[in-house]
Amino acid sequence: MNKEAKPIMDKETKQTYIIFSLVILLILAGGSYGYYILNERLIVLGNNLIKLDNKLDRISTELNDKTDNLNGMINDVSKSLSEKSKTLENNIDKVKEENDKSAMALSNLIKEVEQQSNIELEKVKKDIQSVGVVAGDFSQIVQGVLPSVVSIITDKGRGSGAFISNDGYIVTNNHVIDEANQINVYTYDKKLFGAVIIGADKEFDIAVLKVNATYIPIELDDSTQVKVGEKVIALGNPGGLDFTVTEGIVSATDRKISSTLPGYIQIDVALNPGNSGGPLVNTRGKLIGINNFKVSGEYEALGFAIPSNVVKESINRII
Repeated sequence: MNKEAKPIMDKETKQTYIIFSLVILLILAGGSYGYYILNERLIVLGNNLIKLDNKLDRISTELNDKTDNLNGMINDVSKSLSEKSKTLENNIDKVKEENDKSAMALSNLIKEVEQQSNIELEKVKKDIQSVGVVAGDFSQIVQGVLPSVVSIITDKGRGSGAFISNDGYIVTNNHVIDEANQINVYTYDKKLFGAVIIGADKEFDIAVLKVNATYIPIELDDSTQVKVGEKVIALGNPGGLDFTVTEGIVSATDRKISSTLPGYIQIDVALNPGNSGGPLVNTRGKLIGINNFKVSGEYEALGFAIPSNVVKESINRII
């Protein structure tokens, strides 16, 4: 009996196979297409990357060029600023030097103007004094001299004197302080000081005292220039009347009283006890002598002063 042959796969299996094959074909077909698309895209992307890289190279090159240019510009600017800074410093130094020169010139000019002004002022003062002397007004001269005049008070009597330095040295007659145990000095500004004797020249009747005070000294003039007939002023404390002023003229110069003593200045100024040791000044307010004594009795206006040059010699020997 013949048996019926069986098919290799049944219908269901065959359909499944076909479906599976189709799926595989589709997958393969689809994969090839996808790969193609992907490859195309990768090629495009690669080209774009190459282009981008080239562009980046160009940008980098341009940036480097611009950086080099900028650095060059910065160096140029820095160099220019450095040069301008040096130029400015030099200009500042020049201006400062010119200002210093101008300031010095201005300072010298001011000093010159001040000196000229002082000279002119002194001339005006002298002119005023000259006018006053011609008019018989000695007030300007007296006011300039009185602060240098002192009253000397001792336990033996009174006399006068004058400051000869700004550190308290005073000149007077020796007979004013001779044998005194206590010496006080009364100044024009009404202050009383104790005084010490620095030394004495008994031959010329000159003594030097010292007080611890500072006062304007009187200026000693050259007594060889004293002329007969010129106006003179005596300052002192006659009769205890402090800071009395009397005026007169020079009656004679180099008047010999003793063969051993230098000549005196003879004056017609009234001298009284207490005037001894006081200054005799000229119309310039300078000391030309120290009032020393007068001839009393039946004689009038016979006073004598020790010349300033003799006073200077004695002071130099004492101090």
